[in-house]
Amino acid sequence: MASGQLDAGPVAAERDAVETTAGTDTVDTVETAGADTAGTDMLSALREEVRARRSAAAKDRAAHLPALAESLNRLARAVNARAMRRGLPGRWEDWLPVYEEAVELHRSLAVSGPASSVPGLAASLHHIALPLGELGRLPDAVECGREAVALYRALCESDPGTYRPFLARTLHDLAVDLRELGRGADSRDAESEALRLRQEEYTGGR
Repeated sequence: MASGQLDAGPVAAERDAVETTAGTDTVDTVETAGADTAGTDMLSALREEVRARRSAAAKDRAAHLPALAESLNRLARAVNARAMRRGLPGRWEDWLPVYEEAVELHRSLAVSGPASSVPGLAASLHHIALPLGELGRLPDAVECGREAVALYRALCESDPGTYRPFLARTLHDLAVDLRELGRGADSRDAESEALRLRQEEYTGGR
């Protein structure tokens, strides 16, 4: 993983969060032309939500930065779902800054904030693995996936009912990236664990 992009540490993340909140809007450069009307409307609404929360965070960072981070996660999740169903609206190169900002803000909040910030960081790391893989950055995708798995695994210790499905899904996606990276044994291990977790979910953890 390129240091300084996804894991710059709390000082750099704090700086980046302030700079991003103060001005640059990562969602303005993304083209959605050619997308279906419903998908375009949803993404447009989420982009407007990000802009509104960025504006609020610029005025009161402490009060509004968590909401901005969550909006960025919602947008990243929507783009991933849209790409899987109907094709990507725009280019991954254009969308990647949205994912990077989500990771940076959630990492900053998780370092300095309450434990309730950890699920947002886990989700943002899971979300960013898809565009990284699509852009040929499989080692970075795997590293983000592994970090997301570690976070979800820790969350499962205290609340397996809530986080077991997220851990299973993240393990499955990690297995895909590991297989594409040529790490067949690691991929099979991750997929086997994902299958076991799904079976536990189906049987109520028995």
